[in-house]
Amino acid sequence: MNARPRRGALALALSLALALTLTAACGKTEEPAPTAPPAAPAPAPPAPTAPAAPPEPAPASVAAACPADRVVTVDLDGIVKRFGATGFLATDEEYESPVASARIPRYEADLAALGLPALAETTRPAEGMVGRDVFVCRVAVQRARFDADADDALVVVTCHDDERDLEQARYADGAVVLRARPDAPGTWCRIGALEHTWGVTERPCLTEVADDTPTYDYALVDLVAPERDALRVTHWGGSCGSGSERGDDVTVAFFGVEGGALVEYATIATATASYTSPCPPASGLSATVALEGGFPKTIVARWKRVCGAEPEGPDDPCEADPGCVPAEGVRRWRYADGAYADDEGAVEPDVAALVKEARAVAAAAPKRAASLLRAAYDRAPDTPGVRGELGWALFGAGDLPAARAMSEEALAHAASAKARGAILYNLGRIDEAEAKRDDAIAHYRASLAARPSEAAAKRLKGLGVAP
Repeated sequence: MNARPRRGALALALSLALALTLTAACGKTEEPAPTAPPAAPAPAPPAPTAPAAPPEPAPASVAAACPADRVVTVDLDGIVKRFGATGFLATDEEYESPVASARIPRYEADLAALGLPALAETTRPAEGMVGRDVFVCRVAVQRARFDADADDALVVVTCHDDERDLEQARYADGAVVLRARPDAPGTWCRIGALEHTWGVTERPCLTEVADDTPTYDYALVDLVAPERDALRVTHWGGSCGSGSERGDDVTVAFFGVEGGALVEYATIATATASYTSPCPPASGLSATVALEGGFPKTIVARWKRVCGAEPEGPDDPCEADPGCVPAEGVRRWRYADGAYADDEGAVEPDVAALVKEARAVAAAAPKRAASLLRAAYDRAPDTPGVRGELGWALFGAGDLPAARAMSEEALAHAASAKARGAILYNLGRIDEAEAKRDDAIAHYRASLAARPSEAAAKRLKGLGVAP
């Protein structure tokens, strides 16, 4: 374990460690079609599926009072048609030239009617910007039931500007939840909406993601009850452009409808890392997310923190993260009273695992060993031997005051003559490093008195003193 792994191997290990696996113990039988933003120039995506026939009208009780500012009149079938058979506002032929201005107001009206005013403003043509005459968009509509007796719809709109330079291209998307109003056919109550904008380079660099995976992926899942939909939003974010700053920022969020409003249940980081190319990440986090148990489901995140290796030498421009401690654990979110709450049951690795790793890296990376043992001490200070090993690691890392303080604490808690002799030897080494010859001799002799030690005898001879 003293051998320093090659940097390429480290990058590969971190890449594998940050690979994301998202599983659901109970998901929808049919997932909504992904709404991947088209690349510029945009190839024609698959034609969107027309919304399924609506379910039987919901009872009037579902149409509980909808505030006037959330009542919208919108024809979902008409929106799909207006966005074109390919799912775009413009046809392929029109895409090659600026879209007729006469079509733009209708497009903006659709977005405004859906309750996505910010998206409508973002996609407004910018005068004087070459190659950005208009955003082109696609839309997907899926029927849903965010409450057991409701007639809802999830509408996802994804747009990109007409920018030919991919490094400058911008994207935007919005997801809106609408609820039918049985007492007023053709009108909907806007339950809530989510909106995002991003650049084409804002993608993860370590986590492998297919090119056609949308940056924001929306899916319906069974979470609170089998007859109630929830919304899972996966954000495949990060930084992976032409610059040197790289990283991953992948999250999974869950939303639902409570009390007639769209609420966030939980947001979980599932792959995080930040680094400057060509150096690998000094640390990173990965996690898997699953829905477990009966209804309401428990959201479970099993996570792992990975640390990079020490620099390979004084000329190595890459740095380690001295504060990084490898760890893994489980966090759970449980549903109660209309909300999900984290049980704060994170399970840290046991102290034995930290001590084992510290011993493995002590010779090549004493500072790292000291960091690991400090973490072990903080979690379980009375673990046999952890104080003594931390004192020795601090000595190896060059922190003599901290090494002396911890070694003296360890001596006070030594449970055997063997442990006492080892700690006294360590104190003698600290004395020598601080040029305290007489103290060193006293500690070495005390170490020998506690138990035979060839190392202590050699140190005494080196000081010109007989054992």
